[in-house]
Amino acid sequence: MLSSFWLHHASLLNFVRPTTPVVRHNFRSIDELLSLTPSPKHNSQLSTSVQSDESSNSPKPSKKKTKKIRTAFTDEQKQYLDRSYSMNRYPDPTEMEALSRFLSLEEKVIRVWFQNKRSREKLHVQNSS
Repeated sequence: MLSSFWLHHASLLNFVRPTTPVVRHNFRSIDELLSLTPSPKHNSQLSTSVQSDESSNSPKPSKKKTKKIRTAFTDEQKQYLDRSYSMNRYPDPTEMEALSRFLSLEEKVIRVWFQNKRSREKLHVQNSS
């Protein structure tokens, strides 16, 4: 009798319990994740899957956000950005352009890196006091 009670309420518990979110990765194997440059074949498959999602005929809101692929900085890029940051926390547009050309990164990526660095520094100071 007690077991039938639990069996009956188990379906209710599964309904209430939150489900674990599905984690989707942009890589096929751990080797591809650890490699410095992603395979061009995989990138083309990603772009085709994004295009096929956008071209589907199902009714979706027109303002769909596109997923930005996260920039992976090399150690040399990080070191150079850190050195630049130590000299000037607020670089002007000409310095940003020079950094982007030298590091082969978009100016927007460099601007966001500086913003994040200032934010992390500010949080670190607040947490230490």
